[in-house]
Amino acid sequence: MVRCRILVVLSLLLYLITTAHAAPAAPTLGSPSVPTVTLAAGQRLAVIGVQLGRGKLRRRDRKRMQQRRTAFGLNNLLAEALYDTEKFRLIEEKEVAQRELLEDLVQTYWIEQRETYPEQALRHIATQLDADLLAYGNISHTRTSGSSVNIGFFSNKVQKLRVAVEVCLYAASLRTRLCRTGKGEAVQRGAGVVYEFRENRLDFEKNATGIATKQAVGHAVNQLLASIRFTP
Repeated sequence: MVRCRILVVLSLLLYLITTAHAAPAAPTLGSPSVPTVTLAAGQRLAVIGVQLGRGKLRRRDRKRMQQRRTAFGLNNLLAEALYDTEKFRLIEEKEVAQRELLEDLVQTYWIEQRETYPEQALRHIATQLDADLLAYGNISHTRTSGSSVNIGFFSNKVQKLRVAVEVCLYAASLRTRLCRTGKGEAVQRGAGVVYEFRENRLDFEKNATGIATKQAVGHAVNQLLASIRFTP
């Protein structure tokens, strides 16, 4: 089983590397104001990763971000936002091989994969996971210039944090991807971009980073749904 998993993961990673530059991207459909694609409701969906974008992060903050639990926390946030729309059916990884492959995809996309998924790779992943739809994202953090609040002899720095999240949905039967961007912002005291954890899970209510991220994901998913016409 372990040897089989290693071979599957290695073959998939090799596939991603060899197709990342040579393969054209799947067509990305346009304006979010009107539906641009038609999908049957209740199709099987797998969320395969969130990528850390090129936002303005200090080196220390970027290093903190590259934790395995951060990758899975953000992936779960996106999966829950899509599931809550009641338009998709998340795949159940009943087979160990499927679960392990999905875990490897999420971790690899967060830490190592720097190119967006080419269409051939998405088709291959959809087949491996037996999914009709694949979702993935890209997240960027921007710290705006802060201001100091003086209270007596004490000074406290206040910083506005902006988060942008692009969410893409790939339909295997149409060989088409639909991408939409959402934004969120929150004010925090002190500097830095750090996610807080509660019982080893990302807490999206505790600080500015979490609050702005949850806003951005929700906004991106709403924009995505506005671009889809669902049929029974």
